[in-house]
Amino acid sequence: ERSIGRIYFFTKVKLDSNVEKSIFHVWYYDNKQMAKVKLQIIGPQWRTYSSKVIMPSWSGDWRIDVTTSEDEVIRTIPFKIK
Repeated sequence: ERSIGRIYFFTKVKLDSNVEKSIFHVWYYDNKQMAKVKLQIIGPQWRTYSSKVIMPSWSGDWRIDVTTSEDEVIRTIPFKIK
């Protein structure tokens, strides 16, 4: 099965300190976890991204949870692939 393309999700992070940290992008399709991507945060203001190849059979409801290393959800972004 050939993919229909790749989707990208960008995150801008602002921290109170310069301590290296990490966040995760957790990709869900139909409430099933499809990927968990660890992203390093190196500066007090940092931009980072993750991506996912989408297969034709994966149309429908998706979401990305941005989480801490302790699995605390910082933000949830729902979207639909048609």
